[in-house]
Amino acid sequence: MSWSIRRAALTLAVVAGLLSAALLHTAHAQPVRRTVPPVNVNLQPDVPLPPMGIKNPDDFSDSLTLPKDKSLADKLIAAGDYIKLDDWVESVSLLQRLIEMDRDVFAQVKRKTPDGQETTVWTSVKTEAARLIKELPAGGKDYYRTFCGPQAAALLRQYKESSDVALLQQIYRRYLHTEAGAEATDLLATYISTAATSPAPPCASSASSTATAPTSSNR
Repeated sequence: MSWSIRRAALTLAVVAGLLSAALLHTAHAQPVRRTVPPVNVNLQPDVPLPPMGIKNPDDFSDSLTLPKDKSLADKLIAAGDYIKLDDWVESVSLLQRLIEMDRDVFAQVKRKTPDGQETTVWTSVKTEAARLIKELPAGGKDYYRTFCGPQAAALLRQYKESSDVALLQQIYRRYLHTEAGAEATDLLATYISTAATSPAPPCASSASSTATAPTSSNR
């Protein structure tokens, strides 16, 4: 091979090497563009949200959760209907069963505002039942005292024999609007007032500190 051919081949090899280096540098320097498929953003939820500031009237506030029972609200409504019919047997027995429940719950009831408008409020079922008994017409109150009076009087006699304050509390909670209920309320108030003002009994350390010091003859 002649020298001219060798020189041409060497020149082509150098040029090829420079071109390869340039292309490799360009490939590394060029950012890779990736195609991202479009995302379908649905701003509408599956379930429509209520407007801000409007709450479900069946719910309490977000920070308050209390036991509720709609069936007991229906019983309060039924008792009110019996009262309108002057059916004291059904109304009083139904209201008394609500008062004597072991567990109290909340229910919605309808009330009249001072301007005569009807509104819905949350209240304790026992409290509402007691209110309806308190506001019974004369005939309803007479039947209530006949129906509940003997049981309240029996508990009051037990208290006078045993001095068990829990009996007074039971009469107050269940039979407040009977004669025995009124007497039990007075007795319970007296008991609470006396307990609040009575001095506390001296403790053992106070008693020991007041012991008589030994005389010189005993030393």
